Amino acid sequence: MILADIWLTYAVSRRLTGSREIGALAALLISYHPSFGSLYFDTGFAYDVICYLLYFSAFLFYLVMREQPHGPRFWQWITFLVVYVCALNSKEMAVTLPVCPALYEVLYRKIPWTPLRHLANWLRSEGALLAATTLVTLIFLIGRGLDRDNSLLSIQPYVPVFTWERFMTTSRTFLGGLFIRHQLLSSGVVLALWSGMLVIAWILKSRPLRFAWFFLMLSVLPIAFIDPRSPAQYYIPFFGWVLYAATMLVGATK
Repeated sequence: MILADIWLTYAVSRRLTGSREIGALAALLISYHPSFGSLYFDTGFAYDVICYLLYFSAFLFYLVMREQPHGPRFWQWITFLVVYVCALNSKEMAVTLPVCPALYEVLYRKIPWTPLRHLANWLRSEGALLAATTLVTLIFLIGRGLDRDNSLLSIQPYVPVFTWERFMTTSRTFLGGLFIRHQLLSSGVVLALWSGMLVIAWILKSRPLRFAWFFLMLSVLPIAFIDPRSPAQYYIPFFGWVLYAATMLVGATK
């Protein structure tokens, strides 16, 4: 499954960037990281590996559908939504999947925001699948919220604390593992890093860099406000980092 995840990283990165070179480098970067050792040796993290497999299988399928001259067929709708539900069933991290097609539509396809009539028409046609995916997500979140006794919300370390302090604590913990540091980065360094990456993405007018930045910031939300987790549980957000790094490295060589 990890081999399949590496291939999916290549396939999705190649379609987002139009570059096989960036896709190959992104696959190489995600294939191994010392701080993610639990993914390779601890079967308790199989859920993360499976979720990544289903998550990016669904997104890759979405990208393929959007490249077709016609809209998604009914069987493609069903296939996409079934894979998404399976991803949700493997791990709650999959709840951010709608972020991927939403970012793709905004950055690559240009959603008609105004007038509202055009946006409504878009949601009924090209954006209908994204709307359906968002609806499935809302149903999932409501179900988890109403069934607290049988969800992770019944376990104290998984109860979210929506504060800036908690967000920075989890972010610093993950980035410390990402950059293999024994001491955590300061909040100022973390904010400077995020800001610098965003500025570079906008100055270069790079859609892949912008996609990567928004993805790595938004895909962490399911675990950004709970007790700090190990880097291995950031497997899905890690995609944003490797896409950004691969795009920058290949661009620098040119």
